Amino acid sequence: MSGEWIFSQLAAWHSICCRIAGRSTVFGALLFASAALHAEPLVLLHAIPAIEATAESELKQSELKLLQKVMASYGDSYRVEGDVSRKRAIEILAQDQPACIPMMLKTPEREARMSFSQPYMIEEGLRLVVLTSSPWQQKLDELQKAGPISLQQLLSMDKGPIIGIDNNRSFGVKVDELLQRHAGHRAIYIRTSALQYLDTMEPMLDKKYVDIMIEYGKVAKRTPLKLSVYPFAEADSFVMSYFSCALTEKGQSFVAALNRAIAKSIDKSDYQQLMFEEIAPNLRPQAKQIWRRVTK
Repeated sequence: MSGEWIFSQLAAWHSICCRIAGRSTVFGALLFASAALHAEPLVLLHAIPAIEATAESELKQSELKLLQKVMASYGDSYRVEGDVSRKRAIEILAQDQPACIPMMLKTPEREARMSFSQPYMIEEGLRLVVLTSSPWQQKLDELQKAGPISLQQLLSMDKGPIIGIDNNRSFGVKVDELLQRHAGHRAIYIRTSALQYLDTMEPMLDKKYVDIMIEYGKVAKRTPLKLSVYPFAEADSFVMSYFSCALTEKGQSFVAALNRAIAKSIDKSDYQQLMFEEIAPNLRPQAKQIWRRVTK
């Protein structure tokens, strides 16, 4: 059935209700408005390959396969514009365009500016990543013996490491607040957001422009470099991924449609197997418990 046919039927139904009841019901008005809001196809923004035109067997990253599974249940047309920086993608949402950004962390600061879907993925939290056999691997090994490594401690050192981060990227509430308090710190190297999907600070680390990068452990494992990863005190143990859309009626209608697609996907056994397989076996029970609590 085409969108035009559905729209015409809703319009006719709305007209009949008006004649029978002598007024438009709230329910009818909401259905009528919903059809009008989805006249344009959804655009997924920021550093995502063309998942709508790629076979799942050709996608290597589990997060892309999960995203593709959710969008297969979306039930409406969509397209991907991947060559958009994170900063530009967020600006587009502010313009109330028919667009959303997947794989986003939800923070209070972002919730004040965007609408968020239900979570559709859980993964291990961010890690400190260093070159294996580098001086800072040895230093972090020593620090870890005394307890969880603290990013605050690293930033307070007289001769601390150069830490590489991406601009306009959230690392979670605690880490974001810490980095904001140390804005302009000589030990923080900020790179403008890359366009390529999962384009990490790896080249900067390899060339020793930075000593440490903050990244997901599973991303670090995919690189050809020999890297060591360390949990740190300020990072969340696990993080959720969401779609973010405009904080408008149009954006919220897309969120509602995405939530329906998420609900159809996340309880399937193949979806959960794919989601949990990149979480360390000793952490999976805790991750599953958190996931059940959040999505029940």
